[in-house]
Order: sequence, then C-alpha cells, then structure tokens
Amino acid sequence: MRCGLNMMVCSVAVVCAACTSGGAKHELDSPAPRPAVTPNEPQKEVPDPGAMLDAPASTEQLTHPFSVNIQGQGTQHVGAAAVSANVVSVEIDGLAFQGVVQKKQAWADFSLTLYQSLLVSQDDVRIAWFYCKNNLLTWVYHEGSRSPMRDEPMQGSCASTPTATTASVRLPAVAFTPPAPLQGYRVDGGERIQIHDGADSKAPQSFGVFDGERYRLYPFERVDCSKECGQPGWHEIHALMERERDDALGFIIIYLREPAKIEGHYSITWPGFDVLPAQHIPAEWTTP
Repeated sequence: MRCGLNMMVCSVAVVCAACTSGGAKHELDSPAPRPAVTPNEPQKEVPDPGAMLDAPASTEQLTHPFSVNIQGQGTQHVGAAAVSANVVSVEIDGLAFQGVVQKKQAWADFSLTLYQSLLVSQDDVRIAWFYCKNNLLTWVYHEGSRSPMRDEPMQGSCASTPTATTASVRLPAVAFTPPAPLQGYRVDGGERIQIHDGADSKAPQSFGVFDGERYRLYPFERVDCSKECGQPGWHEIHALMERERDDALGFIIIYLREPAKIEGHYSITWPGFDVLPAQHIPAEWTTP
C-alpha cells in the first residue's frame, strides 16, 4: 500500500474497510487503498443518454452514536470545509456542497479516523472521506458523478464525542446526466445483480436487487486492492444508484473479493436517508 505517513496519506479513503471474515480484517479496520485512476486528472466526459438523475430538495435526518465537528481548508480542489454535529458544508471545484457524515471509520494502525460523507450540489453528487489524526484534519479524498477519485492535504481541526446525534441537513435539488460508465468490470448474479462492461455501448442497464428493492446502478469509479491493500485482495466498484420504485438516488460500494460472490456496503439513498444493511449476493465477476 502507498502510504506517506509524514503527510497522512493512504490511498483512497474509506471504504476498503470491509474485509472478509475468516482471518481477514473486519469492516472499519482499515481504510481503502490507492484508487486505480490518476489523482487530479481532468473531469470525466459523460455521455448524454437522454435521461437525467435527479432528486428534489429535501430536509433529511440521520442518527449516529457520535458527533463530529471539523473546520478546515484544502490545498487544491477543496476550499473551506465545515462539519457541525455531522452536517457538512464544503466547497469543491468552486461548487458549494451540502451533506452529512455517513460513516465513521477508525484506523488504529495509524491513529486515523475517517469520516465518509455524502455531498450534494445543484448538479453533482460526491462522496468525500475526511482524514483526522487526533484533533487535526490532515487529508481528504473525494469522487463524484463528474470527477474521478482525487486527494489532497487539508489543514484544520477535528473534534468528536461519543454522543448520539441526529443530524438534520437541507439537501438542494440536484439534476445531472449519469456518469460515464465504468469499463472492464462485469458482475453476473442472475436476477439479483447485473453490472455490464461500460465499454459495450449496447449493454442493457446495470441493476441490483437489494432487500427486495430493484435499483438501477451507475458504476463510475473503481478501486484496485488486488495486490497492495491486504490479504485477501479485492476490487471495488463505486456506483450511484436509483431505486426503481420512486427514483430515490443513492450510493453503494460493491466489493469483488471472494469467488462467486459480491458484497455491497456503505449505501445510502435519499430522499429519506435509507441505509441498506450489508449485501451478500451469489454472483460471478470479472475485472480488467
């Protein structure tokens, strides 16, 4: 794994925390590895499929057994960032985002705590992972519907308490074209999940059925942890999703780790802030 401890960098934020059972690390033990894209590359060109992903403005609530306050400033694409009792306000690429801390992850090996956050602007959805070491804000990773995974140093402060907190956040109305489809990855889980290679322009819509609900899936980012992140290695597919019943928007990470099986973690949808439990689905999968 590429780690620069003097800068508190360790490849992609979050998510590679979910590791297999049977001797491997458990969820929340270690954040993710280096993304399989070049940081700070230009924004993706997205196709115009003639359809939009959107969600209305809404006031959402999410309860956690902790409260975190963060104040800081990025050094490249991220401007001022503020988290107050789990409610996030941050500027990225000159756009104002509102959101909420979705997940807290401790990384004891490096005395780090990561805060995964859902961020929404008028025409974009992003996920960010704020890195805190003790009371210092040190780094951020972020990705989105129009932007690859990127990271940069941050300067600021973090303060967290084990106090049950219900965050109430006003999310703006959002509308955007679906992200450019991820190429080289395939998942075949029959009627439970299908992720098609984005290189095939004639492929049908990818989908997943989670807890009895069918979702359209829009894979847009990958993380290759097959060699550097731990044992056993794994791949991740990061996807936006849209619930077919009511077009609620969401985000999920699909883990390709064990043969003939996929896992889904770290999901959230809105309006309503529904959080799915971990998904374990029999499926065959291939990677580039």
